[in-house]
Amino acid sequence: MLEIKVKDWGPKPFRFINAWLSHPGFKKFVIDKWTSYKMEGWGSFVLKEKSKRLKADLKTWNKEIFCSLDKQIEERRQKIKQWDAIDDILGLEEEEIAARNRERAPLFNDVKNIDNLLS
Repeated sequence: MLEIKVKDWGPKPFRFINAWLSHPGFKKFVIDKWTSYKMEGWGSFVLKEKSKRLKADLKTWNKEIFCSLDKQIEERRQKIKQWDAIDDILGLEEEEIAARNRERAPLFNDVKNIDNLLS
């Protein structure tokens, strides 16, 4: 008879969230943090310790960057609504249209990041 044994390898180093990849500063953050950890020892020990430190730093970074997404999305939506209301009544100048468009691109990215976090 076939028997499956589940091995417990211990706690996972950290949870990876795909939305992090869409953030422009993520790669630099990880590289900077990883190279800043100075320690000596066997390779597996250094890997374990660096992973543990990176896990803590990613947790903090995630809260700082992605926990404020809901607030950022709402603020951007309000700004765009204001631009749309002005456009309906008075029309917009080219500079104002450009300003509204500058709000739309990050809004789209923020909504996409929220979707990535939830999936």
